[in-house]
Amino acid sequence: MKRLSVVAIYDLDGIIYDYLEYYISSLYKISSDMVLIVNGYLQKGEEQKLNKYTSQIFIRDNQGYDAAAYKYLFENIHIDQIETYDEIILTNDTCFGPFISFEDIFIEMEKKKIDFWGINFFDNNLFQFIQSNFLVFKKNTFRIVRQYFIEEIDEKAFSKHEVCMQFERGLFKYLCEKKYRYSYYVDKNKLDPYAAPDILIEKYNCPLLKKRAYEINWEKYNDNLINAIGIIDKKYMYDIKYIKEYLKRKFNIIFTECEIRKETKENYYEMVDRTSDEVIKFIMSYNKIFIYGAGLYGQDIFSYFKRKIKYFGGFIVSDEHKTGTIFGEKVFHFSDVDILSAGIIVGLNKKNSIEIIKKLGCASNIFYLWDGCDGKL
Repeated sequence: MKRLSVVAIYDLDGIIYDYLEYYISSLYKISSDMVLIVNGYLQKGEEQKLNKYTSQIFIRDNQGYDAAAYKYLFENIHIDQIETYDEIILTNDTCFGPFISFEDIFIEMEKKKIDFWGINFFDNNLFQFIQSNFLVFKKNTFRIVRQYFIEEIDEKAFSKHEVCMQFERGLFKYLCEKKYRYSYYVDKNKLDPYAAPDILIEKYNCPLLKKRAYEINWEKYNDNLINAIGIIDKKYMYDIKYIKEYLKRKFNIIFTECEIRKETKENYYEMVDRTSDEVIKFIMSYNKIFIYGAGLYGQDIFSYFKRKIKYFGGFIVSDEHKTGTIFGEKVFHFSDVDILSAGIIVGLNKKNSIEIIKKLGCASNIFYLWDGCDGKL
C-alpha cells in the first residue's frame, strides 16, 4: 500500500512540540511519503525536528487554516503524481495521540469496502460529517477531492467556522451526494469530544484527544479532561508527558496527578429535533427560501443545504440587528420581508427559537428546528 501523508501544522510561537513529533513519527511508519505544510513560521532550529521524516516541508502564509494548506498541496502537485499513490491521508496538529497505533487502525479500516474514512463521526440529526482532523481517501476519490479543494475552498476564509462549513462539512456532503462510500473508526456516538473525551477514549477506544478541549473547556469540564489523561496513562503505552508538557507551556495547566475519577458526566453535543431529510423536504416545497438568523446555525443551514435551494432570498434578522451580506447573500430586516412570499427556515438555537415563535407564529411556511409548534420547545 503506497500512502501519502499530508500534515497541516500551525503554532502561534512557531514551535514543534514533542507531542507533534510523536504524532508525525507514528504516521511516518505507515506512510510511503510525507508532506508537511506549515501555516505561519517556525522558529530557528525547529524545522530540523521535521527533516528526519521528509524533505517536503512547505512554509506558507497563515491563512485559511488546514483546509487552505491542503488546497496549497493540490494546486502545486499534478494529478498524475497524486495518482501514483493508493491512499492520501490529510491530517493536522490538533490532537494528542495516537494511543492506538496507526498500523492497527489501518488494518481495521482496510477490512471495509469504502472510498474514504476518518476517526470520529458527528451526527446531530441535522448535520452529519466525519471530523476533519484525520481523513483518508482512496485513489478513486483523488480527482474529485482535488477538484473540490481547488474550486470550493477559500484560502482567505476568516474564521474556523467558515472553514468547517467549506471543508469538514462541505466536502463530506459533496462526496456523499456523489455516492462515495465512507466509514469511521470510532463507533457512532453522541459524545462531545471537547467535553467528554475521557468517555470517548475509555468506552469507544478513540485514539486521539483534541488539544482545544483544554483551551476552551478546562474550567467547565475539568473532571472529564483530567480523567482523559489518567485513562490514557493507565490504558495505553502513550507517554502522557507529551500532553503535560504542551498544556503547561501553552495554557499554564499543571497536573500534579492524573488520577482516574470514578464517575464523570457524559456530555453530549446539542441534538436538533428535525432531520436533514425534513429540511430538504421543506426546501423542495418552495421556489424561494429565506433563513431567519445570520449566526452560526443560519450560516450552517445555508452552507449545508444551498445546493438544494432553488432560489435563496437571503438571511433575515430582527430589526435591531445590523444588515449587510453573508457569503455574498443579502441580510434583511424582518420588517422588510414579506414572510408569506416564501418558505422560511428558522436557523437559531433552541433558546432564540422560543422568542421567534412569538413573532413568526407557526404557519405552514415556517420551519423550526426544534419542534416548537407542537409544544415540545
